[in-house]
Amino acid sequence: MKAIVLFFILAAATAAAVEKPTLNVIPVSSDKVYVALLNEKPARIEISVTASDGRLVYFKHLRGERQEYRKVFDLTPLENGQYSLAVRVNATTVSRKLTVQHDQITVGAPLVNLEPMFILNGRLLKMSYLNFEQENLSFGLYQEDEQIHNMSLGSDFVQNRGFDLARLPAGHYLAILNTNGEEFQYGFDLK
Repeated sequence: MKAIVLFFILAAATAAAVEKPTLNVIPVSSDKVYVALLNEKPARIEISVTASDGRLVYFKHLRGERQEYRKVFDLTPLENGQYSLAVRVNATTVSRKLTVQHDQITVGAPLVNLEPMFILNGRLLKMSYLNFEQENLSFGLYQEDEQIHNMSLGSDFVQNRGFDLARLPAGHYLAILNTNGEEFQYGFDLK
C-alpha cells in the first residue's frame, strides 16, 4: 500500500515539475522561419529537424542551460516535403510540423510530449505518463526480443499503471510504451 501511495505522490510531483516550454515558429519569408523557445527556468536544450522519412537534417545540443533560444533558420537547402522541428527541454519535447512547398512554409500546431517515468520496485514495475496529445497508447513487455505481454492503455491524459512481474523468470526485460508517433523504452533485470 505504501508503494502505491508513493507512486501516486511521485506521479503528482512529476506533473507539477513538468517543463512547459513555449515554441513559436514563424515564417519570415518563403524560405526562412524564426524559432523562439521560452522555458519557465533554465534547462538543457536540443533542437532537431527531421524529414518525414526519418532522416535527421539538423541537430544541435546547446551548451549549458538556457531559459530561451531564438534563431532564424534558412530552409533553402530542404526539398519540398514534410518535416518536424522538435525542441527537447530536459524530458519534455515540443514539436511543430513544417511543410516546405514551392517557396512557401506552413507551420503546424505545437505538440507536447513528456517521457514516461518507470520505477522497478522488486518485481513490481510502475509506469506514469502524461498523455498531452491524448493519443491511443499501447504497452509491450519483451524478453530477449520476444513479446510476452501487450495491452492497449487507451487515450486518457494521466496514465498510472502497475505491472506485477512476480511470475516471470529472472532475466533481462524491455518495457515499451508506444504513442502514435514515439516509442519509449525501459530496460531492466529481474533477479
